[in-house]
Amino acid sequence: MGCKSPRSPDQAQASALAHIDLYETWQKRGLVRLVKSVADLEHHLQLWRSDRKPGLVMLMEGASPILDVRDLPKWWQRGVRIVGLTWSNTRYGTGVGGGDTDAKPGGLTPEGVALLSEMAELGFIWDISHLAEEGVRQGLETQFARVCASHANARALTPTNRHLSDDVIRAIGERDGVIGVVLCNAFLDMRFDEDKSIPVTLDRVRLHAEYIANLAGWEHVGIGSDLDGGFGLEESPAEIETVADLHKIAFVLPPHAREAVLSTNWLDFLRRSLP
Repeated sequence: MGCKSPRSPDQAQASALAHIDLYETWQKRGLVRLVKSVADLEHHLQLWRSDRKPGLVMLMEGASPILDVRDLPKWWQRGVRIVGLTWSNTRYGTGVGGGDTDAKPGGLTPEGVALLSEMAELGFIWDISHLAEEGVRQGLETQFARVCASHANARALTPTNRHLSDDVIRAIGERDGVIGVVLCNAFLDMRFDEDKSIPVTLDRVRLHAEYIANLAGWEHVGIGSDLDGGFGLEESPAEIETVADLHKIAFVLPPHAREAVLSTNWLDFLRRSLP
């Protein structure tokens, strides 16, 4: 559930709860399965072989709906398992939104430090996507165990603060986390921001995946497509028209890494991280 730029914390909370209500309605109608535990995951995978029903792990992108750190157990009870502290700025820390080479730096607030501590205690996964690097470094210093970047690319190839430095990529690998490569053209090739006619293909996905793998290992690379409606066909790699085309990514990856990047790395991460 995305909580990017709410007009107020109360509105952010109402929006997030409405998202959860919708997902639960979908499950009751037999459209999806909500995955909240390793047991749920294994059950879903067994059934998926025959019914191909989507499984959903709930991730809160931007923690604005959490009005108070003491409310965190309520969100756990509702099924949220992954939390990113920011998209843009929140009371928990400095966010980087869609990326800005000139954005002011900033770290976690005292509330952000407290929220991370409570997340660790309850068993949440921490998604560092959209958090300014100062905040990421602060959080990593706490030895938070279950860390991922659900959708972020290599800053060395796309040099904005929205993406991950070499040190952070290594740190996620050391924590046994996964980094999902984003398929947004401007995140794959910065030149696209200035000239939309520049062709962007899946070869740029390969470059980011290989770069991350060289620092952290192929077992820590996944896909974080971000194909959630925030950008459209014209801003996606040339080979991708719908989510049904995601399998084409395999063709640009080394044969030994294909299944891992497209499937098993994220599954294994969830097996390690879910209750």
